[in-house]
Parts: sequence; structure tokens; C-alpha cells
Amino acid sequence: MRGRPKSAQGGGGAPWGRFSGADGPEVGPGPDEGPETPSGETPGPVLLRVVLVAPEIPQNTGSVARTCAATGCPLHLVEPLGFSVDDRRLRRAGLDYWPFVHAETHAGWAAFAAFFARQPGPKRLVAFSKGGSRVCSGPGAEERLFRAGDWLLFGCESAGLPPEVLEAAGEAAGGGGVVRMPIQEQHVRSLNLAVSVGIGLYEALRQVHTRGSPAP
Repeated sequence: MRGRPKSAQGGGGAPWGRFSGADGPEVGPGPDEGPETPSGETPGPVLLRVVLVAPEIPQNTGSVARTCAATGCPLHLVEPLGFSVDDRRLRRAGLDYWPFVHAETHAGWAAFAAFFARQPGPKRLVAFSKGGSRVCSGPGAEERLFRAGDWLLFGCESAGLPPEVLEAAGEAAGGGGVVRMPIQEQHVRSLNLAVSVGIGLYEALRQVHTRGSPAP
């Protein structure tokens, strides 16, 4: 559904082509879009979704949006954002792929959690954090960590995911757990957000297709 997030309604516009401000006013579908599903997304098989919680750097979010366009995975942004959605750097990082990005914003974690609770299943939250207990890619990676219907959570560049998000993704809460990517921490503190999303998303897709999980 086409629209603009709250932060852009006063001027300018989001660069993406299919945008739904899930927690605010919406406008009707564009000429190239069909009727919507209950989740606010256009019909079609959606294996995974990407969720950025309070991203700070527009270039990273633009690069993530490009990856989402390449994989057909919707992108959800949880405010606060460290930039305006009409930021030139955001647009430039996404190149000319914005018409193929389905994106939604949510006014904070509580709003996103309420939105997620209303979505049809099967569904899980899976969090990515350097403190995760299970390795999702590279040496020592576990298989069968991901399945169709997972929502992949990534935190902001400076602080990662907050405790309430990690708790929501925990297995005790019905989530898919907290996973990590192995890095040599004696040299590098963390991976770039856009790089992390690329690694995590493609590994999740590989596992989903390997196990033959149907789209929800």
C-alpha cells in the first residue's frame, strides 16, 4: 500500500514504492498493486521478513532495502529512526530499486509488537545479536535455525537490540531464539548492519529452501 510514514507526512516522501505506515494514516493502493492481505502486504509467497529496530545510518537502511528488493522480503522499520525517510543518502543507497521494496514503519517497539501479534501464523521472531547463543552462519553454524514465517530482527548500529526485543525473540516467549554470526572479536567489535542483514537473510533463505518449508 502506498503512503508515507509519520516522519515524512509534513513534507518530502518515502523513496519506496509500496509503503504502509502501519501505525498511522494510509492511502489506497497504487495502479500496479493488487488487493492487500490482512498483514498489509501484497499477495504472493513471503518466506521471511526483515525488521530493523531503530536504525541510525541511512546508507545502511538503503542497502538493506536493496537486499529486500532482491529477495522479495518485506522490510519493517521500528522507530525512532536516526534519519528522515526522504534523506538523499537513503535514496542513493537503494539506487533505483525502491519501487520494488515493500516497507512499513512502526512507532516504536510496542507498536510493532502489537502489529506482529495481529499477523496470521505461522510466525516467529528471530533476533540477531553478537551475544546470541547459537551460531547461524560460517564455522560452527547450526542447521534448521530458520523456517518460513520468521521475522528477522536486527538492532541499531551503535547498541544492537534492546533487552525487551531479545526477550520477545527468546524461545521461552515462543520465538526462534537469539542467533549470532562468528567474528574474530580481537580485531573487530561488530559487523556492519547492512552486511549482517545480507548474511543473515541469505543464510535463512538457504535453510528454509533446504528444509522445504512452505511459505506461510
